[in-house]
Amino acid sequence: MNRVIIILVTLSLLLFASCRRNSSEHVTIALPEPFSTFDTLTSATSDAAAERVRNLMFNSLVKKNDNFEYVGEMAEQITSSEDGKTITFTLRDNVKFHNGKVLTSADVKYTFDTLFASKG
Repeated sequence: MNRVIIILVTLSLLLFASCRRNSSEHVTIALPEPFSTFDTLTSATSDAAAERVRNLMFNSLVKKNDNFEYVGEMAEQITSSEDGKTITFTLRDNVKFHNGKVLTSADVKYTFDTLFASKG
């Protein structure tokens, strides 16, 4: 009986190992539910799974650290005016999109304009 169990366990391990791809060309993400869209910026509907995928695929101007404090990701420095009505983001140097284009303040402005227009 012990031999049968050992053989079954060994075969199971070999089967599971053969299902795994060892390639840097592919990324596999397991989510507990399907996601609604990649475009969480302008989409009228967004869900937790879509937000998780977006966070894995795209960088942000700011992100939350382990203490849930906002820190710069694409922003090197974040400063607030004394009255708290103006926030200035200083972008990191040489941040590039996947196509090699350098991130500029115009790109950030476009994103904010699109966000504010779509979420109303």
